[in-house]
Amino acid sequence: MPSRDIVQADAFAWMDAHPAPARASVITSLPDVSELSHLDVEAWKAWFVGAVRRMIRWVPEDGVAVFYQSDIRHDGAWIDKGYLVVRGAEEEGAHLVWHTIVCRRPPGTIALGRPSYSHMIAVRRGPRLAVRSPGPDVLPDAGHMPWSKAMGVEACRVACRFVRDDVGSQVIVDPFCGRGTVLAVANAMGLDAIGVDVGAKRCRAARALVLGGEEEEGERLFDEGAWWEAHEAWERRWRAASDPAERRTLQGLIQIAAALHKLLVLGEPASAARLFARGIAKLEARPDLQHAFAACAQAAEQGRFERAALPRLGGP
Repeated sequence: MPSRDIVQADAFAWMDAHPAPARASVITSLPDVSELSHLDVEAWKAWFVGAVRRMIRWVPEDGVAVFYQSDIRHDGAWIDKGYLVVRGAEEEGAHLVWHTIVCRRPPGTIALGRPSYSHMIAVRRGPRLAVRSPGPDVLPDAGHMPWSKAMGVEACRVACRFVRDDVGSQVIVDPFCGRGTVLAVANAMGLDAIGVDVGAKRCRAARALVLGGEEEEGERLFDEGAWWEAHEAWERRWRAASDPAERRTLQGLIQIAAALHKLLVLGEPASAARLFARGIAKLEARPDLQHAFAACAQAAEQGRFERAALPRLGGP
């Protein structure tokens, strides 16, 4: 099982005393000016840029630092934290790997005071990285937030998936971990996690938080009609699974998700029929799903398929 270590300490004091683990990356949100009340805005900006630089220096060259930040309004003027992250990266000689806009409210929302979006920015000081599976430029939903200041679960998954699959990191470090959303998602995706926070209550919450992993993510994506994304989530779980029965069931779901993608997205009913048959045959451990998908496959062959007839894998 992936490990999770939570340390109650000042982030930078802990980082100064502990070199970054091998194959580690940072995913974090730096504190807002409201959380550092002893600093005025200009001093906080300088602190923020310096904090970005310290994070980048601390991460191994084969890792990345991912920052999740929401802009703020002060005295009627916006403070762009995305700019502050990029400024710190440039001053440290690091390069921008990607920049995603994460919607915290539905696109089109007119928000006063705080924006309805956040920046998620990945930077690296090591060699240029060939990104094989980039995340979305705009993530339409940050996902479930286990607490009011949390990084949304879907945003966490995008970041963790990138550092695991493209960067090859095995450890996620969040030096300002709060109640541990990043750490819980990292564990659910098979990564070890280390979190640091000054608050005892937040540290206790971070140790206790548990979130669903790749299989649950596949079920959610399937129920939302994201067939190919569900296929990829199950495939990652299938690669990690060791139980033969579990692997066979996952392979069946993978093929059924691919069949639905062929049928409903690509308009290739013949290919879909072949994938349906292969996938259904592998679901003997789940006769309920086997029967339901067989009925859907038969309806597709007869040209009367209805999406509403698909079983919900994540429950009602």
